[in-house]
Amino acid sequence: KKFDAVWFLQLIDAAANVLLAGIGRLLQGSEEGLPQQLLFCSGLGQVMSKYCLSASLAAGLSFPIATLAKSAKMVPVMVGSLIVGGQRFSLRQISQAAA
Repeated sequence: KKFDAVWFLQLIDAAANVLLAGIGRLLQGSEEGLPQQLLFCSGLGQVMSKYCLSASLAAGLSFPIATLAKSAKMVPVMVGSLIVGGQRFSLRQISQAAA
């Protein structure tokens, strides 16, 4: 039988992350002045990425192809960092992302 409860897998993953983060805050305390909106957007992007991977695997995409597609995401991230943040990359970093 084909796995089709991707939403449940994401729910369990998110609940485990919230529980672990809550334990971390209890033990370490919280930091003042963190950019909450930026952290929210980053977290939302990660949850969506996990969902898309799980949904594509459940739909029949092979794991090696999904892994290859995920490894190619470094290039747009580097381009965005270059444009938005003015980040500079060494020749080695560029060649690693292109490989």
